[in-house]
Amino acid sequence: MFYLSQAHLERFQRCPPAFQALYLEQLTAPNNPNYLENQQWGIRFHQAMQQLQLGLPPAQITTDPNLHQSLQALLTAQPQLLDQQQQTAAEYRRTLMMDDFLLTIICDWINFGADTLQIYDWKTYRQPRQSDDLKDHWQTKLYLYVMAETTGYPPEQLAMTYWFIAPGQPPQSLTFQYDQTWHQHIHTELVALLTQLQRDLEQYFQDGTPLHHGDRQICPHCPPHQHLSRAETLDFLSGKSLEDFLGEIEAVQL
Repeated sequence: MFYLSQAHLERFQRCPPAFQALYLEQLTAPNNPNYLENQQWGIRFHQAMQQLQLGLPPAQITTDPNLHQSLQALLTAQPQLLDQQQQTAAEYRRTLMMDDFLLTIICDWINFGADTLQIYDWKTYRQPRQSDDLKDHWQTKLYLYVMAETTGYPPEQLAMTYWFIAPGQPPQSLTFQYDQTWHQHIHTELVALLTQLQRDLEQYFQDGTPLHHGDRQICPHCPPHQHLSRAETLDFLSGKSLEDFLGEIEAVQL
């Protein structure tokens, strides 16, 4: 059984050699100071939202003025988060078995309504210019797909909202409404991707065959059909494409 998150799926689909370097060979890039600073802000905000879900009032959660301001701004913009008529959960984990893979999602916040299920995800940076690309990201697709497959909610009752919360900036949001047509499309895409991953993993572990791009794929980060050596991979990880390689501000979190 192989554990897979949305980050694994996104990385494998974009760049199989990068998937091999990160997840099979456990190679990591040097820490970027700017990334570490953003990461700390993200950790603190996520922890604050977990405390909020447990019932603590915002005034008792933090003395940091930026964090307090961001919490208040989010609650003003999205008062449904604390709707007493709905069951809520923070850091909500759900899994789905498909063949030899255990698909796992961890939702920042869930609102379980009588006839709606709303997924919220906190992105602690400014809304990207190409934010519509999030619809095709595996975080959006996998979270909605797994929820539709493992709960009693039909796809039409599911939605996922990203909230972009940068320090000192007003929060912005982007919502995706799910439906049966999209669900079937994701299913077809997921089955094909897992079939290819299963084949590549078998060849990698049995014969040492490196993961590579298909004949029709061109990766902007590495030469087509070329397996990078360990030294080359570390240079690659340290290069100017680090942000894209690791995936936006929150790295493998998306």
